[in-house]
Amino acid sequence: MEIDLPLNPTSHFPSIPIAQDSFGFRLVRDQPRMLYGSSHILARQAHFNALSKSDRCQIGLSLFQRFDLQKHLQDFLHIPTPPLILDIEDIGMAHSVYKVVVQIKSSPISVVIKQERFQNQEFYTSFLQQLGWPSFESRHYFGKGFQWEISSYLGPVTLHQFVQSSPVPEAFISKLAAHAALGDLLGRGDRHFENYVVQNGNLYPIDISHLFDPDNDAWTARYISAGASEFGAVLCQNTDEAFPEKIAVFMAYYHQTLVSLKSQEPLLMASLEPFKTRLDPPLAHAFFTHRTQDISAYFESQKQTYLKSLLIFFKRRYLRSLLEDIVKKDPEALDKDPILSMYAQAHINRFWCFFRLEDFQDTPIQDRLYTLANYYLNLSQSHINNTISTLIKTWKDRLDLSL
Repeated sequence: MEIDLPLNPTSHFPSIPIAQDSFGFRLVRDQPRMLYGSSHILARQAHFNALSKSDRCQIGLSLFQRFDLQKHLQDFLHIPTPPLILDIEDIGMAHSVYKVVVQIKSSPISVVIKQERFQNQEFYTSFLQQLGWPSFESRHYFGKGFQWEISSYLGPVTLHQFVQSSPVPEAFISKLAAHAALGDLLGRGDRHFENYVVQNGNLYPIDISHLFDPDNDAWTARYISAGASEFGAVLCQNTDEAFPEKIAVFMAYYHQTLVSLKSQEPLLMASLEPFKTRLDPPLAHAFFTHRTQDISAYFESQKQTYLKSLLIFFKRRYLRSLLEDIVKKDPEALDKDPILSMYAQAHINRFWCFFRLEDFQDTPIQDRLYTLANYYLNLSQSHINNTISTLIKTWKDRLDLSL
């Protein structure tokens, strides 16, 4: 069943159909490069969250019984009998992920339950524990033809929300750099702000959907180019004048973590052993050692990739400002341009800028933006290009780059 749900009465941006499946509701994206915004997420979640608490609990209980989740939850919580469900809330983005509040003795405890094909998160959190890094409990379960992931609930504050409040302090930059280094060495993809949770000053990675991905370095560059990675988080709420210093701090901690992790190869292989039927230890070992055999060379290569991608981000940040100014001039300006409309919606309340723009080589999206900027903002294409050239040169000089 698909429901074409409008975002809100005043929105001029496109809706995305929402389909009901056996475990909840999901956004229906007809192509992988389709992005969604916060309004799409809230609209999808509302199908479940707008119900009364008693209805949500009743539906949750029926889901648990249908998929035999009761016994998995008992195992995760180390209790002998099914717990009392106090509340359930859909906290997922593109598809249903449930925060379940249960009562254990006299205390409420929250866990997260989602459908998940891969055992990556259980391995990753286990490896974090072995490293002595902040981690959390996550278990992967099989049953009735489906696979499930049950995890501790870490709270509502994602990295996206954390960086909105104030400039990122140096103590936190070290955490961002450490997770970027570990993510690069283990080929962990999809490391955007909404896939980290911040709790008590610690940074926790969630939704570990990609590991040891041979294309991960290229994807990391894409995320940085859009301002949607650990590196991008460093720049949030900081003035442009502060960027070079913050970047230098990030790179110092990134290099320090690479050096430290190089010695953890035996620990990595031991941590992979319980997961060898689902992960590929020889592949993981080859992936890791290829990057750590010459740490200095790998660091220099990654540093260049990060900084080159950062220059692309500065260009896209300027293009995003043009798009926002156009919409302010005329909220209906993008009605006939679904791709620019998609980006305008995806940017709302987010730091990132034109993620996956390189996937639209087959359509002159930038030319259309120039045309609109000329019509609504009275800016010529040559003026925009000159502004971008000056911007890139300024940042090359500031960052001491000869790229």
